[in-house]
Amino acid sequence: MTTVDNETWNKFRRNCLSQQQLNPESTIPETIRKLRFLEKHGIDLEHSTKDQIYDHFAKRLENGATYSALNHYVKALNRWNKFIKKDLQFDLYKEEIKTMKVPTTAEISRMFQECKGKNRCAKRNKTIILLLAKTGMRNKELCNLKLSDIDWQRQEITIRQSKHNKTRIIPIEEKMLFGKTYPSLKNYIQYWRINSCKHYIFTTAKGRMTTNYLRQIIKIIGKKAGMSWIHPHSFRHYAATNMLRAGVNIRIVQEILGHSSIKTTGRYLHTIEQDLQQAVRNPNIEDPVNPSNLKMAIPLAKSLLMVTDGPAQI
Repeated sequence: MTTVDNETWNKFRRNCLSQQQLNPESTIPETIRKLRFLEKHGIDLEHSTKDQIYDHFAKRLENGATYSALNHYVKALNRWNKFIKKDLQFDLYKEEIKTMKVPTTAEISRMFQECKGKNRCAKRNKTIILLLAKTGMRNKELCNLKLSDIDWQRQEITIRQSKHNKTRIIPIEEKMLFGKTYPSLKNYIQYWRINSCKHYIFTTAKGRMTTNYLRQIIKIIGKKAGMSWIHPHSFRHYAATNMLRAGVNIRIVQEILGHSSIKTTGRYLHTIEQDLQQAVRNPNIEDPVNPSNLKMAIPLAKSLLMVTDGPAQI
């Protein structure tokens, strides 16, 4: 069995960056880790056949691996084979759709209550929780936010170094930016931000906040609020369902969250199934069998058209 030397790994890394356009901070290192794991377990990356790879996957499945976990290795192998120009591509396994656990507004409010005291950490943590819940940005995206990413005049935040290396702009409501009696960004930055790092918004005593540190913060606060299951991505679920419940167009929700596919955003529709059922049972909806409420329904329909024809309320 031949193993990949360091020079080839470096070439592969550069290929992933320049030709396959993968994220250098997360996707490329993770891809290489998966490939090295396969090497460690007897897979010759240059000469293994499709049957040998699938035999390895079968053993992993027998030992409890999930299709979701194996798909990370499938993607890594496909990137590698593309690099060495090997005519061998693997299809992704069909993953089981997991039920999302979405925090309620009351639960997030309980987390706010746990951020007590007029100290830098408490004020920072409350601002983080609110920003995650309002925007649905990812853990890494929040940690990467720089002071220069806030456009105070346009009331927008630019998300850079996002998933798939896409840049997007998220509108921020005025009170989230400037509110004096609200956990606003201006309050936090002006009075409570730890100035341990010149450029980044959210910091610790040691410098820029890391994704692992943020996960720990959310976990600790969540446990105190009786929500040991919560993690930063939970707020993304909350933001998506909250906007959809409010009637925001799904395409706009897709843009705000930075989903590359509308199908990903569509998953959140399942979480508001009860809301949809209530909408169908709305007594103001016209009934062709009994049109007695037609006069009452027409003004309501006109008002709804005025809302949907105008700018989306986010």
